[in-house]
Amino acid sequence: MPRYFFDLCNGNGWLEDAEGLELADIDRMRAEVMVSVRSLIASDVREAATINLAHFLAVRDEGGNEVYRLHFRDAVKIEDIRPPHIPLSRVKL
Repeated sequence: MPRYFFDLCNGNGWLEDAEGLELADIDRMRAEVMVSVRSLIASDVREAATINLAHFLAVRDEGGNEVYRLHFRDAVKIEDIRPPHIPLSRVKL
């Protein structure tokens, strides 16, 4: 099975994956990248950290070639749905 390395680019540089994962094929690798990126985002949410949607995971094959990249913004759907304007005088707390 091929081994893939998931390197994180977080805006301050690279965190390189030295161990990698053996995965059956490209489809399985892409699924693992999605799970990994969403896990990183969830961790930031739990820690009340800033989520930078420009961060990404770059995947290398055993030869060191980048074969896939997933930005955080592409791993989640964010909707900015704002409620209609409600005057503060009518808000009961």
